[in-house]
This record gives sequence, C-alpha cells and structure tokens, in this order.
Amino acid sequence: MSPNDSKTRDLYDVQMKDWKNGLASIARKLSRHLDREGLKFSVRHRVKHGESLREKQFQSRSDAKRRKEKVKDLLGVRVVVPFQEDVEKVLEVVESRFEVLEIERKAEDLTFREFAYDSVHVIIGIPNSKRFEFPPGCLKACEVQVRTILQDAWAEIEHDLIYKSTVDFPDESVRKKLAALNASLTLSDTIFQEIRDYQRELGQWGRDRFHELRRKAALPEASSLPRTMKKQKGVSRARARTGAKSEGSQLESTLHLGLKAHDEKDYPTAIRLYSRTLKMKPDLKLRSVIYNHRGMAHFMLQDERKALKDFESSVQCDSRNCRALNNRALLWRQLGHVQESLKDFARSLEIKGRQPEVRFMRSQTFVEIGDFTSALRDVKTALELRPNYPEAEALRARIRKSRSGK
Repeated sequence: MSPNDSKTRDLYDVQMKDWKNGLASIARKLSRHLDREGLKFSVRHRVKHGESLREKQFQSRSDAKRRKEKVKDLLGVRVVVPFQEDVEKVLEVVESRFEVLEIERKAEDLTFREFAYDSVHVIIGIPNSKRFEFPPGCLKACEVQVRTILQDAWAEIEHDLIYKSTVDFPDESVRKKLAALNASLTLSDTIFQEIRDYQRELGQWGRDRFHELRRKAALPEASSLPRTMKKQKGVSRARARTGAKSEGSQLESTLHLGLKAHDEKDYPTAIRLYSRTLKMKPDLKLRSVIYNHRGMAHFMLQDERKALKDFESSVQCDSRNCRALNNRALLWRQLGHVQESLKDFARSLEIKGRQPEVRFMRSQTFVEIGDFTSALRDVKTALELRPNYPEAEALRARIRKSRSGK
C-alpha cells in the first residue's frame, strides 16, 4: 500500500461527513436557483466511493496522457432534465451562480469506452474550500453533470455494461448494435425537443388567437351602427332626457347605453341591454349588429358557446356583416376548427377584399395547417394594402424561414 493510499483511507474516515455536508449545500443552492427558473429537474449528489477513486487513480497512473491529471469528481452532483434545451438553461444557472473552473462536453470527444455517453460536465469551485482536505491527486472542486433523461438512462446502463466491464467488444456486430442504440437515443432526444418546440409554437398561436379576438371584443364597434342611428345619436339622447317614450327612441337609447357599458367593460350590463334591444325587434341589419356586439361581450366573459351562437345569429340576420364573419372566424380558430375559420375569412374577403387585418389573420391560420404558399400570398397582400404593418412583416419573415426549413 502506498503512503497516498493510506492517507486517502484516513481522509475518508475523517472528512466524509464534511464532504457530504458541503456537497449537500451545493446541491440545495443549485436546486433553489433552478426552481426560480421554473425548470423541471432532478438533482442527485454523491461522494465518490473510495474503491472507485483508487481504481480511477490506478488507471490514470497507467495512462501517460492522464498521469498528471487530478481527479475532479470526488464530489459529484447530477442534474437530469427532460429536454436538450434545458441542459443549456442549467448551464446558464451554474455559470451565473458558481465559480466555474472548466466545462467539458462529452459528446465532442467520445472514445469507444465512453460509447454513446453524452452529457455536459462542469467543474465548479467549492465555497469555503479551505475547510476541506482532499485526498492526494484530487482537485478541490465539485463536478456537476447535466444530462437529459435519455442521456442519463444510457449512462447508467453504459456504466455497468461497458465502462465497468473487463470484456472488450471487438465483434463488429456488437459495435453496430451499440452504434444503433446511440443513434436511436440521440434521435429520440432531438425529436422530443422538436415536439416541445412545436407545442410551444402552437401554444403561442393559441395565445395570439385569443388576444386578437379579445382586443377586438373589448371595445364596441360603434362604427358598425347603421348610418341613420349614428345621425340620430344626439337626438335619441335628447329624447331620453325629455322622457320620450317612442319605440324607436327607446331602442336607440337602450342600444347606446349598452355600447357605453361595453366601452366601460361592464359586459354583464352590456349583454342585458343588448338583449333588451333585441326584444324590441329592430330591423335585420341592426339586429345583426346587436348580435355581433353581444357575442363580443359574451366572449369577454369567456362564454365561447354563447359568443359563437350570437356571431352565427348575426350572420343569419345579415350575411354581408364582415365584422361578424371575422369575429366568428377568429373564434372558430381559437376553438381549433381551422377549416371553418378559413371559410368565414374567405366569405368576408369576398364581400370586402381590402381588409389587410383579415388577410394577416388568415395568413396566420394558413401557417397553422402548414399551407405556407397561401400564407405568404395573404401576408403579401396585407402589406400591399398596409405597407406599415410590422406584425405582417414579422409573419412574412417567419413564413419564409419555415419554407426554407431553417
């Protein structure tokens, strides 16, 4: 037994408790910061077993290239995350919160004995390291391994199957099988990440759909009132002040009160007043406008079923009500009925072609189903109708990027 071996054994007896406490402190700190970032992860830590340390040191002494290298993983923390992008987020946290001495990406320089072993190893300094004594040949540091779940699963198997094995694998068929496993796991990680990116993209589209309709529904569209009502707006208010009771003035004053409540975001009151005006049996054109407004108020109260019913009633009363068609198209899109949405956008554009916002919204919808040719055509038209349209510019750039596959 060498003097170093004897000292190492003594240190394991004396220092083990301090090593474990220091390591646990690092793991807690790291977990706390990862939690703050909203990451999903698991953290494990361990002090390298004495036998494993001696074996590693023995292998280093027999390898001229590694003879001068110090053991860097006496203390080890492992962070396991679901997706590839999470690995980089963990690295950002480690680099910002700890003293980083070295970063090694295992995939960049694999040997056969490290076959398919892929993870990132970060060597960090230990806070208050003067309190600790390490065995000879060990760096006063802690190794933080960061892996995806699949990388960790392979590493656990590889550790016993290959790394710890005394049997080499010269057989070509075995090597091919290992290569196939490596490719499968790597591909699986990549696919999982792509699925997550796609889900995030769909989620963003969903939020965009909701906000578009919510923005439109938050305010009444007073400009959609029939011209006769707009001209009589002041008259109807005057009649209301003088107590006039004609059916026409009651309808007008009630509708204007409904619009006012809608504008003030008092949607329950607006719905009640809109419903009252509908009972007064206005003509079909005005009824279409009222149904459209009540549908928007229902939407603001997150009652999508009633909102959809009102938009449909609005279109039934006036098949050329583009506002109702557009609102119904947006609601169809939010509910996931993309084809119904496209039909309503098409009907609206047949009635009134010069609607840059509708072209933009239909372009978004085409993107959702992967019809980039139609999407690009619509967004180009939107920009021709409204040259200063930053949202459309951004969408066009995104479509071109998607078409190129980059």
